[in-house]
Amino acid sequence: MVTSTYNGNPPDNAAKFSKWLDEAVVACQHMLRGTKFAVFGIGNSQWQSYQAFPTKVDTKLSQLSATRLFSRGAGGVDKDYEEA
Repeated sequence: MVTSTYNGNPPDNAAKFSKWLDEAVVACQHMLRGTKFAVFGIGNSQWQSYQAFPTKVDTKLSQLSATRLFSRGAGGVDKDYEEA
């Protein structure tokens, strides 16, 4: 999963997914058992809320018992993000 973030919030096309993550964690902590995931967040590291949404996604998927394949990756677009 690759996601951007703006001011700590999910992009418009991920707003429903963000809400679902919040509700799912409360409803059933083992909902995603057997699901594998990796998260790579893209944002501007100059913002205080840098990586807030990608971190949320990574944390919530883990709380739902999904299996993390790789540590969360991060790309800062304020520099050469292709190198990151």
